[in-house]
Amino acid sequence: MPRLAAFVLSLCLLPQAYAADRPLTAVLTSDFTPWIVVHGQATASGPYPEILRELARRVKQPLLLLPCPITRCLLEMEEGRADLVIAVQKTPGRALIVDFLDPPFAAPARSGLFVRRAEQRPFLGYEELYGKRVATTYNTRYSPVFDKDTRIQRDVGPNIEGSFNKLMSGRVDVVIANLVHGEEVAARPAYKGKVVRRPLELAGSASRQIGLARASPYYSLKPQLQEALAGMVSDGTVSRLLAQVGD
Repeated sequence: MPRLAAFVLSLCLLPQAYAADRPLTAVLTSDFTPWIVVHGQATASGPYPEILRELARRVKQPLLLLPCPITRCLLEMEEGRADLVIAVQKTPGRALIVDFLDPPFAAPARSGLFVRRAEQRPFLGYEELYGKRVATTYNTRYSPVFDKDTRIQRDVGPNIEGSFNKLMSGRVDVVIANLVHGEEVAARPAYKGKVVRRPLELAGSASRQIGLARASPYYSLKPQLQEALAGMVSDGTVSRLLAQVGD
């Protein structure tokens, strides 16, 4: 085989991870307190960023965090400019862009219902949602029962803060949101004492996973990433980090 052809073939056989000209990059889809608290363009704290940092450390790769809106985050993944994502729910469309790693790192998230304190009445159960305007967040799944219930009147918005503002202005009657995140937002000065959670929790169906972009130059690291993630789950690292926020 000619020397040049052999050299080109050797390059093609190199693992993609080592052909990357940038650090392993993880997108953070939002300021998803308390799990993700964004402090700047490339700085964030909370259990989810710490899980990503530990995962990168175990596969011996530098890590860059990139906060961005969900639409841009998915575009960065689709075009191979970002590699990892956390706190994004798996859907058939996203599975074309993102390969979700096994094992899952946590059980399905729970959802809660939030109403204005002035409108609080005796709790009637799930059925009290019928006839109410329920604020939801775009492209978010809550529970199999709720997601498939065509009797629910939904008012879809871009984020939970917008949903809470609709609640305060009377444009909706109920907000459904991730339970822990919703309680954190409800405790903020704008809503504290004005918004309360109803005594109902809806369990999600999908366990939480970390996603790896199919177009990533680090895609060949998938076996090592999954092995490292399995180790983090089995040795209690993930549980310890999540326990910081009571998850």
